[in-house]
Amino acid sequence: MKVTAALAWWNEKPEDLAAAVRSLANIADRVVAIDGAYQRYPGGTAKSDPAQAAAIVAAAKAIGIECKIIPPDRPWRGEPEKRTRLMREAADGSDWIAVIDADMIVHADREAVRATLASDPTVDVYTVDVRTLPGPSAATQ
Repeated sequence: MKVTAALAWWNEKPEDLAAAVRSLANIADRVVAIDGAYQRYPGGTAKSDPAQAAAIVAAAKAIGIECKIIPPDRPWRGEPEKRTRLMREAADGSDWIAVIDADMIVHADREAVRATLASDPTVDVYTVDVRTLPGPSAATQ
């Protein structure tokens, strides 16, 4: 069974991104992360500072999960376009997808979550405890 975390971000604190990814050790085998602002966002760019993607990659490596970064070549037309691309990439080879944001920390018992997902064919949605990091995001500062 493969669980993929789907992470959308733009202009976030590298330490927040790293914390979010480290928390994925509680549920995921890999993370697929997609960067970029929306066209209508004032001052939005296609890509964030490279330190942000580097923080995601380093955190994934530290916890031993696969990592794929999707760098766009232009700002996204809107959230539906960005999320659709993210979900398509995350679904490839996955049995389950966990959607998280850059300011979320996952709290779960990995073995219990995975046992339920693997053994109960009636489960099609599973909820875990997610806490939001305190303070404003880098994008709102």
